[in-house]
Amino acid sequence: MHTLCKSSDLKINFLFEALKEFGCAGRILCESPIMEEEALNMKKAWMKVSGERE
Repeated sequence: MHTLCKSSDLKINFLFEALKEFGCAGRILCESPIMEEEALNMKKAWMKVSGERE
C-alpha cells in the first residue's frame, strides 16, 4: 500500500538536501494515492532546497 509523503516518516527536505549536496541527478517517481498533489509538493520542496525558480 502506498502512503502520502506527509503521513510517512520520510524527511523529503533532508533527502533533497543530500541529493543536492552530492550532485545527484535523476528522477523520483511518485506513487502516492494522490500523485499529482504529492508530485507538486515534492517539486515545491525541491525548488526551495535547490534555490531553483520556475
